Formats: sequence, structure tokens, C-alpha cells
Amino acid sequence: MEMQKFTQQVQEMIASAQQLAIEGKQQQIDTLHVFVVLLEHSDFAKRVYEVAGVDTKPLLKTIELEIEKLPSVTGSNVQYGQAMSSSLYELIADAEKERQKLEDDYVSTEHLLLAVMEQKKKPSDRSSRDFEKKN
Repeated sequence: MEMQKFTQQVQEMIASAQQLAIEGKQQQIDTLHVFVVLLEHSDFAKRVYEVAGVDTKPLLKTIELEIEKLPSVTGSNVQYGQAMSSSLYELIADAEKERQKLEDDYVSTEHLLLAVMEQKKKPSDRSSRDFEKKN
């Protein structure tokens, strides 16, 4: 993973995801952490879900509940948020593939969101219709 290949915003999102893992006393940063950050801090991601008719509030709540289920540890010599889960490695690899397909120079928020939507074990694997706005 070459951080210089990521936009500043993506680097900040990964740092925010790491902070979520630290706050949750989790050793690994997971795709779920990144997905929460995308939904909370990316206007682009919010807009994509809004246009798709997905209410992000229940979606965020579901993801936050899943984060609470991730293993956490305590102890005096424990370092939180210092490793990436295999699903996060996969997400970053998928985002890199999206960048290459689109012939962009840097991995951006858009590439991350596309990668989240394409992952086999997505944090968003619940049916979107579960979160559709009621008209």
C-alpha cells in the first residue's frame, strides 16, 4: 500500500477509521470502520446513497452495531488500530483496481466507495431495500 497513491482525503479517512478502531479497543482497522467514515464524512458517498434512495441513518446504525461485534482487547501493552484486517486489504486492493480502470492518478473517495460496493463480504451486504426511504 503506497500512501502517496491516495488523495489527502482518503489518507484522512483511513486515519479516522484507525481512530475508530482505537476508540473501540480493536487491534485491527476493518472495512466497517472505513465505511462508517465514508458515510459520515464524504459528501460524495452521502449523495450516492441519497440518489439511490437509501436512508443512511439506519445503515450507519447497522454498521456501528457490527463494529461493536468486532473483537476488542484490553491490557497494558496492547496497541489498538495498528493492523489492517484482511477485508481492509481487499478493499484497498479493489480501490486500486477501480483507480486503474478509470485511469486516475490517485485512489480517491470515489474509488473507495466503488470498492466497498464491490466487495464479496461487504459491510453493506444487507439489501439496500432494507434502508430505502419510505415515500
